[in-house]
Amino acid sequence: RDFQVGPQIDAIVLAAGLSTRARERNKLLLPLAGKPLIAHAADAALGSLARKVHIVTGHQSNEVTAVLNDRTVNFVHNPDYAEGMSSSIKSGIRALPADLDAVVLCLGDMPLVVSAHLDLLINNFSADVACAPYCRGRRGHPVQFPRSMFPDLLQLSGDTGARELLEKIESTILQIDVHDEGIFFNVNRPADL
Repeated sequence: RDFQVGPQIDAIVLAAGLSTRARERNKLLLPLAGKPLIAHAADAALGSLARKVHIVTGHQSNEVTAVLNDRTVNFVHNPDYAEGMSSSIKSGIRALPADLDAVVLCLGDMPLVVSAHLDLLINNFSADVACAPYCRGRRGHPVQFPRSMFPDLLQLSGDTGARELLEKIESTILQIDVHDEGIFFNVNRPADL
């Protein structure tokens, strides 16, 4: 098996949402620059230093799985996806291998997040604190959580994802400065594409 030094870090890409603002169309399946929106997030994670990429599916999981089928990812179905993003985070965390040191949590609707963003977080791994990219003092995505915070992630509820938790621990987050607005941009409506 592969001998790997350094922390063992996987990536989770959240792709389970109802994309309510895109009306009846699943925004993650809409084309952008020659591939479905979700493929941008998946490819950023796959191209990074993350050991393994877990895609959490929910809404239209068969369609989402189909467009990513040629990629080496682990699909995790979240049956409770209608309860909101926190349920998808919990599904992803529960699916992680036991030997993991941290996870980089990525959103499936952020096509401007690239592998280099994940690598910055992975290369700045800390066992004690979360790590996130910041641009001009504002926190963006993705966010890396050490194993010590997995229990906190499993306590999340509702549809705000990890936002409340991040606001609570904001002062301790390891801030990685990037000059890139892409860490803020997510697609809510087809027009955003």
